Amino acid sequence: MQVDGMLPLFPIKEFHPFPRALLGPGAHELIGPEALKLGFKKSLIMTSGLRGSDIVHKISESMKYHGLEVVIYDQVESNPKDYNVMDAVGLYRQNNCDSFVSIGGGSSHDACKGARVSVAHDGHNVNEFAARSTTPRSAGSTSSRTPRSPTSRGWTSTRPWATRCTRSS
Repeated sequence: MQVDGMLPLFPIKEFHPFPRALLGPGAHELIGPEALKLGFKKSLIMTSGLRGSDIVHKISESMKYHGLEVVIYDQVESNPKDYNVMDAVGLYRQNNCDSFVSIGGGSSHDACKGARVSVAHDGHNVNEFAARSTTPRSAGSTSSRTPRSPTSRGWTSTRPWATRCTRSS
C-alpha cells in the first residue's frame, strides 16, 4: 500500500503506550516491528475476519516477515459472546502464545480484552468476574451488577469493567 502521500494529511496516532493502539494510514505496516519491540514471539490475532478485506492477511504476513509466529482466531461475532472469548483463550493456551493482536472494530477489541483478562487469571471463564461498581447508587439506579467506569466525559454505565461480552445462554 502506498501511503506516502497520505501521511502528511493523516499522521499515524498513538493512543496508548501499552497496550499499543495505533491508528492511521499505514499503521498496519508497523505491527511487525512494534510487536518485536514489545517482545512478542507468538501472537494470537483476534478479529471478526474482516470479510472482503485482506488486511488480516497483510498484518499476519508482516508479523511473520519480522520473525513472529502467528495464530489467527477470526470467529469474533458482533457483540461478542463469552464463548468467543473462551474459544480464543483455548486457542491461545493450546498454541502457547505470549501475546494478543486485535484487528478490527469494537467487537474484536472487546473480545480480545476479555481474553487477556482470562489468560491473566489462569484461564478462568470471563463469566466468573463480577462487575464492581465504583460509584454509589441511587434508589432509581440500574441493576446493581451494572458496572460504571470513568470516561473522558464523566462516568458511564455503558462500558463494562473488563469487556463487553454477553452470555451465550
